[in-house]
Amino acid sequence: PLHFAAKIGAPTIITWLLSAKASVNAQNAYEDTPLGLAADQGQTAAVQALLKEKNIELDLANKQGATPLY
Repeated sequence: PLHFAAKIGAPTIITWLLSAKASVNAQNAYEDTPLGLAADQGQTAAVQALLKEKNIELDLANKQGATPLY
């Protein structure tokens, strides 16, 4: 759910999922993180919501070696 919310740019849902203890650093089958998906889709509000989490890892690479900062 967090990956989907990040991809479609739903910051309210992201905030709710994170408050319910969803992992901000979870990786899907392609090893994409919610932050990586939000950044790739240009979802600025979703990126901002995710970056509020103090334990977010900015450099987790997906299977293609891409990181959210790349």
